[in-house]
Amino acid sequence: MKKTIAMFAVLATLGLWSAYSSAGDEKAQKKSATDVAQDTMMQAWMKLAEPGEHHEHLKVLAGTWKTTTKLWMGPGEPDISQGVAKNTWILGGRFLQTDFKSSSEEHPFAGLGLLGYDNAKKQHVSVWCDTMSTMIGVSYGTCDDSGKVFTYTSSYDDPMTGQTKKMKLVTKVINENKHVFTIHNIDKDGKENQELEVTYVRAG
Repeated sequence: MKKTIAMFAVLATLGLWSAYSSAGDEKAQKKSATDVAQDTMMQAWMKLAEPGEHHEHLKVLAGTWKTTTKLWMGPGEPDISQGVAKNTWILGGRFLQTDFKSSSEEHPFAGLGLLGYDNAKKQHVSVWCDTMSTMIGVSYGTCDDSGKVFTYTSSYDDPMTGQTKKMKLVTKVINENKHVFTIHNIDKDGKENQELEVTYVRAG
């Protein structure tokens, strides 16, 4: 009888240990799967966070520039003003920050902007704000195969009509010391009307 009881005790202990061991193995497997998922997610985020070849295209725009701005408020000759723009890399080469100031005494102007490339959206991105409004403009676009023409599209609320209007923004790199930026309003029929041109010439 004592032998039988002892045998049952041993079997019970082995059963409990087996169950515990199986539960531990299962927990370890689940933890391992979770770790793998977290590692995969981390690697994906790290890849999205790194500047790449598309950021390289923006390097030609970095530096200090003398600017000539032409602004068409209507038919006829444009208003012309001179200014200075400083484009500086920030956040580890992820964004090019623009500090723009116009020397026009009649209409002093200042603006701040960011240029970058969104790895997730696979699009170039531009953010802009200035002293002519309280709006913050966000534009998305592309760069052509040559790496010298950046084309963005955006929209804004027209204060005169209250309607949302579309516009196209284009930067053309002439060479490493000169590029030209233009803004074109797009009407409801898709016709483009240029209203701004800024020519950048490298200073110094």
